[in-house]
Formats: sequence, C-alpha cells, structure tokens
Amino acid sequence: MPNREIIAEEALEIERSGRARLQRMDAARVILEDGRHPMGVVARDTDFADRDRMRRAFLHSFGQPPASLKRASG
Repeated sequence: MPNREIIAEEALEIERSGRARLQRMDAARVILEDGRHPMGVVARDTDFADRDRMRRAFLHSFGQPPASLKRASG
C-alpha cells in the first residue's frame, strides 16, 4: 500500500502545477485581449512551448482558440 505522505506530496504537486498553468493561461488571455502582440510572442512570454500548445490549452480550458480573444479585442 502506498505511503500516505507520498500520496499527499504528489497531490500537492499536482495542485501547484495546476495553479501555475491557470496563472499562465490568465496571463496569456490578458495579453491577447490587449491585441498588440503576435500569438507566438504571447506563447513564448507565458512559457508555452509554442503557439500550438497554447492553442490546445486554450481550447481545453476556455473552449475557444486564443485567436478568438485577439479578434474580439481588435
């Protein structure tokens, strides 16, 4: 049977990484809504591996691609 302390530490790490991902997503959303920066720059500045990874994360989290935020603001 797994050690409870190990399970608790793993759960905490998952929670931390989830919060960090949400913070990155929010930062990217704010920058995109500003409408002045290219998608690739936003992805890089918010620590996504590339535009496609950011796009997939937006689709998963917000149900729409990041380009829709950029269009809505511009």
